[in-house]
Amino acid sequence: MIGPKTEAALQRADLWPPSSETRELIQLGLMRMGAGDDDVLEITRAFWRTETHGGQSVLILTRTQQCAVLEPVSVGVLRRRKSRPAVLQIKHTQVRDLIDSNDEGAVIFFVGAGENPDFLLAFDRTAERDRFYPCVFAAQRGDFTRWGLQLDPAHYVADFDRFYAELVASGIEDRRALSQWVEAQYEEHAIESALGFATAWRGAELDDRTPSRWNTSARVGRIAQPAPWDHHPQSHRLFVRLGEQLYDDGLLGPPYDERSFDTGEPLSSGDAGPARLLALMWLAAFAHELRDHRATEFIGAARPYLRSVPAQVFSGALRTAWADIASLPDPEEPRELEIWEDTEVAMICKPQDGAVRYDTSALGPVDRAHVERFLQSLSTIDEQAGCIAAALAAVNAYEELSPLAPVGWRKLLVYHASELAHHVWRRFGLDHETAMLAQWVVVTIGAQGWGPDGNSSPLGQHHSYAMHLAGETTVGLLVIDPETGRASVPTGDEARRAADRGAF
Repeated sequence: MIGPKTEAALQRADLWPPSSETRELIQLGLMRMGAGDDDVLEITRAFWRTETHGGQSVLILTRTQQCAVLEPVSVGVLRRRKSRPAVLQIKHTQVRDLIDSNDEGAVIFFVGAGENPDFLLAFDRTAERDRFYPCVFAAQRGDFTRWGLQLDPAHYVADFDRFYAELVASGIEDRRALSQWVEAQYEEHAIESALGFATAWRGAELDDRTPSRWNTSARVGRIAQPAPWDHHPQSHRLFVRLGEQLYDDGLLGPPYDERSFDTGEPLSSGDAGPARLLALMWLAAFAHELRDHRATEFIGAARPYLRSVPAQVFSGALRTAWADIASLPDPEEPRELEIWEDTEVAMICKPQDGAVRYDTSALGPVDRAHVERFLQSLSTIDEQAGCIAAALAAVNAYEELSPLAPVGWRKLLVYHASELAHHVWRRFGLDHETAMLAQWVVVTIGAQGWGPDGNSSPLGQHHSYAMHLAGETTVGLLVIDPETGRASVPTGDEARRAADRGAF
């Protein structure tokens, strides 16, 4: 019996109605996977092949794996017997990457993770390859929104109002419980959809019922940082409507230099004052775009304060939105200070003829061994494992140096740990490792009083760099207790433990 999701998948693949053999192959594949109709995302027909064997197959895509059921072939001397169908289950975790190519016809190459073999799917029709590729690519990434709730962007405002009313009517008074209710109530949906926006806005309303210790407003923050919902042009009407309510309630007014976080860093978009100004500016920009009758009022309210916050808080998107309204202050590009400009670091090393010369003469034998072990590790940073090992070697050397070691060495090691943390993120995209290293850098620089200092010194800059780097990861800078949900400052202990082991 073909279920509704299987039927829909077959229709998308232009395989409906299926032959009796195709039906049997699908049923066999589902049985081997222990799956049912609800698990089916897509089905296609393609030639599955590795370097040594392959065959024509029906392929079933689910949330956890793809299953290729190879069609029977004629065997025996007289070719009167059919082979048994072969079932190949490939979990998404067994694939490291995939590439669509036309070099050998319409194919998708799958690069195996670790010791898992590479394989390819060859399609009879380029159109079917082009249809299936984004599906399997999304499934590999764990993004299943294309198979969830689908909404028409043209009805964005009406859908928002409908979902928002349902969320209010649910009677749920906690943001986390609200998100869980939405997950249970609706199919998977894109966060930038009207449902995603309604959930985020209702959650912000619930958060604002409890006064923030930082004097910030979750609703103001939603307007101040409109992505990803602003990608839908229809959502701009909602931003005007919602922002206008905040404006009329006096929640978007000055002062705009009000701090929320005493970090020693310049004002940022996360501080209460700049957030209110950014929300007002986005309200003005969307109203201007829509020719709203209050656009001039909103622009006039924001214009006198454009220089009351650092120019860096104005994002590229906001600058574009204000391009035909008013010129925003240009940020001054800060000069990156070289670590050699620190007087204590200059005492133990200096750049010369394109290389760096280190003076280890003031180090004792044990301290010198730690430092030299780190310096040797720098030769392997072009590889992922080597880069992580070098970063941990810097952490370990710093933590193990004796009190007699010149301070310049400690500063240099923290600097290198910060640089390597950025390398781990920019080149290899390792989320957890990057966050742990960045947290250690922030904690260590702060503990020694080397930063924050308004970016006036090399390590002061790296304190800022590491804070932003941690913020780019999904882990972030703060440590969240999984049971209480409360945030606390990081300690750097996980990086220290990893440095002791030599690996995360």
